[in-house]
Amino acid sequence: MRRLWLISGLWTVALCTPVFAQSTLLNSNFRQDLLHSNVVSAKTDHSVALATELSPGHPSVIEIFATWCGPCRAEAPEMERLFEKYRGDGLQVIGLSIENPAVSLDKVRAFTKSAHLQYPVVFVPSSLRSNITTVPDTLIYDADGRLVAHFNRYTFLWTDRRIATAVKKVVQSSEKQSKSTPRQSVKSPSSD
Repeated sequence: MRRLWLISGLWTVALCTPVFAQSTLLNSNFRQDLLHSNVVSAKTDHSVALATELSPGHPSVIEIFATWCGPCRAEAPEMERLFEKYRGDGLQVIGLSIENPAVSLDKVRAFTKSAHLQYPVVFVPSSLRSNITTVPDTLIYDADGRLVAHFNRYTFLWTDRRIATAVKKVVQSSEKQSKSTPRQSVKSPSSD
């Protein structure tokens, strides 16, 4: 009887955890807080403003991961594939490691190199780590910065297809919006 209770309790936790984890990020201003933060770049080991990595007016994917997370490692090639496919259409992807850069910088660099990741990878600022309760966590934003899809946890193939569909939809929506909204030309400064 105890075994039955234990098993049913574990299933309840497993099924409910994504809901609780999802609400943590969705109820916060995570993206805005993140954009106004300085983060450590895995490539340069320097602190950079994340806003320099994510341009306004473009759809974006924030992929929260850890190198020790098997599902995160499995999801990275799909993120790279989507980045390569849609970056010409303005899609921005950024990898956000939850690890401490002072301890894990070399691990994250090795991971990005072995996974052939071309998109920027940075470390989550310590002030925002408490907002993240599960990895992998994929946040997809439209060109106006609105969260349009959120995937936490990872199930091979099923999650890949859902993320790919959401990314395609947000990129197409962004293209339609940019075609219907005339953009003002920006004059470059003259060199006199």
